[in-house]
Amino acid sequence: VLNSAEPYEIEVQSKAGRFYLIRIIPYHVGPKAFSGIVITMVDITRNRNTRSDLEQTLKFKDDILAHMPSGLIQYRMDQNNVLILDDSNPAASEQTGFDLSDFRGKPFLEIWPGEDGESLYKDILEVLKSGKSRVINNYAYADKKLIGNFNIQVFPISDKAVGVSFDNITSQIKTEDELEKSKSKYHEMLQLLNDAEDSAKLGSWSWDIENDKVTWSRGLFKIFQIDPKKGAPSYEDHPKIYTPETMKRLDTCVGEAVKNGTPYTVELTAIRQSDGKEIECIGRGQADKDENGKIVRLFGSFQVKE
Repeated sequence: VLNSAEPYEIEVQSKAGRFYLIRIIPYHVGPKAFSGIVITMVDITRNRNTRSDLEQTLKFKDDILAHMPSGLIQYRMDQNNVLILDDSNPAASEQTGFDLSDFRGKPFLEIWPGEDGESLYKDILEVLKSGKSRVINNYAYADKKLIGNFNIQVFPISDKAVGVSFDNITSQIKTEDELEKSKSKYHEMLQLLNDAEDSAKLGSWSWDIENDKVTWSRGLFKIFQIDPKKGAPSYEDHPKIYTPETMKRLDTCVGEAVKNGTPYTVELTAIRQSDGKEIECIGRGQADKDENGKIVRLFGSFQVKE
């Protein structure tokens, strides 16, 4: 400072751990003359700690934004009262499919044009006006660069700024639609199967051997005239629905199927449960094995003889 006549400033730390801002200023006695220097020392320990805490907080915030799975965009009103994109996290670009950092400072309606953008714009203005958050589920958006369904939450940051978090649920909606179509098709096929069973006086069944759980189709309940609400009788209860001679033949066939996987076709005399009437039928069965080759299930059909 003595050589240059220019002031100098530096931050230093004392042995005690405190921080000081030191300024060295030339002491002028004339326009181009000085006779010494003035040294000032300001304790900035608290300010420095506050700045360090702020830097850590900002880093923590940035880490959260960088790793959160939902898209997040911050909009603010500029000096011309135009809503512009202020910032966004990486997930926002992933969710929309294009780099939103290219649109920083751009007006909202320039980024999101069309009727869907205008509708969302009105929602954002309402949040700015009311100061209350708004949730919009399954929002359908479409323009030239983006088509999809989104779950959106708009929340106030200040009286001039809002945050918009969102998740692209387009794939989820598509999967749900396909599932509904599959369910509808399944019910149609099931109805066709039930109609076919009714016409042919036919029923189908399966038996989980280990758990002794028997499953019947609607047609089989109708043949035996058992209320489906009661469930299918277990194999242990089958002697109640067949004549003794029939049960012996069925036991033999089932035993071979369980032991060796031998399929069978056998004539049976069933007992209709509503009135005890005997019905001549044909039973068919075969085995189902697990990945280890163990027989775990039998399944087949049951048809009334004309």
